[in-house]
Amino acid sequence: MTGPTLNNNPDQTQPTELRTIAAPVSFGIEELLHRIRVLRDADTRLTRRLEDLLKLGPTDLAALQHINTRNDENAPIRAADVSALLGITSAATTFLVSRLLKAGHLSREPDPTDKRAHTLHLSAETKAILDTATEPTRDELGAILGALSRRETIRANTLLTDITAAVNHGAPA
Repeated sequence: MTGPTLNNNPDQTQPTELRTIAAPVSFGIEELLHRIRVLRDADTRLTRRLEDLLKLGPTDLAALQHINTRNDENAPIRAADVSALLGITSAATTFLVSRLLKAGHLSREPDPTDKRAHTLHLSAETKAILDTATEPTRDELGAILGALSRRETIRANTLLTDITAAVNHGAPA
């Protein structure tokens, strides 16, 4: 598939199949914390490239990504869900959804379970742009994670879950 890609960072680390990871004798917690910071920085750069590609701000892009994920899972998502996921007020969400509808990134359909509500869906064009732009990263991550044993996968899942919880409990709101 051709189209926009986001792997244009000259500082990016090569995929594991192209390099050998040799853990130094002093490899420990500080190195792991450093690796987490490096990962977060890489994710920030990827997010900024997506924002530039779609000409969106960070909150609008985060909303589209949540909506895309729920759409891919065939799970309904309403404006109230977006509000909760992003931690913004319902008024801010109303403006956000209106902006994304007006820009053609979203459509709204009546919620089949609640006639008062609407579900949100990415436009075909926005979905194609997001999927095409992130496909190389998803493929590379799939190859890396697919090489893990079942035991390593379980351990990695536990670590990522615990790290996410720690980050979520970070600085007070």
